[in-house]
Amino acid sequence: MSDSLEIYSDIRGLHYFGPKKALRLMEQSDPQSFRACSRALGELNREYLSEWISRLEYLAATAGTAGRKPNREGRNCENE
Repeated sequence: MSDSLEIYSDIRGLHYFGPKKALRLMEQSDPQSFRACSRALGELNREYLSEWISRLEYLAATAGTAGRKPNREGRNCENE
């Protein structure tokens, strides 16, 4: 589980300062991810772990798309 916090930081382009700081920053800047991660940490069961992993997969898939809009082909392109 603690490795997933480092993975989260990497996906978000943040320096990883350890689990406590990572969770604190996540709580302030990304409440949806914080809830998923907290549930997985608080009660290790398959449903909560799956929710957290799905959130990481979503963030990885959408990383770097902020400030972009789809072009006619549906691909992301830079806003002008």
